[in-house]
Amino acid sequence: MRAAIARTVTGLITSPRLREAKRSMRAAARRVRGRPPLVHFFHQPDDPHSHLLLQALPEFASRYAVELRVHLAPPPGDSVAPDRPRLLEWSRRDAADLAAATGLEFDDPGRPPDSSAVGLANQALVGLISRGGPIENLLAGALAIGRA
Repeated sequence: MRAAIARTVTGLITSPRLREAKRSMRAAARRVRGRPPLVHFFHQPDDPHSHLLLQALPEFASRYAVELRVHLAPPPGDSVAPDRPRLLEWSRRDAADLAAATGLEFDDPGRPPDSSAVGLANQALVGLISRGGPIENLLAGALAIGRA
């Protein structure tokens, strides 16, 4: 009996219909308040894919008239990245392929950035994010930090 109730509740919670209804209600409330859609970007400074996305976000934000919020993200934990050296290698290779295919910039140094450089990048990004200002300036600054 408990299993049947659990399945029913789980089915309701994960229902695509319920999810769509919630999204529609939140979108309607946002429109009533006159706010654009909000997109959260979780940036990991030493992640090659984050570097690529930084380059695409300005056009995305202007094309779709969204509010963009940038958050710093740590690397994934060992439980979701058990073979970290290979994950890092594949990420760099994948980012290089994506950059070549999309016209974005990614110069692979052949190794991940060292931890002290990542620490400095994080400090600089915290300063940029906390300073506020136009999102274009934040994205440009974050991209410059990533290139460095």
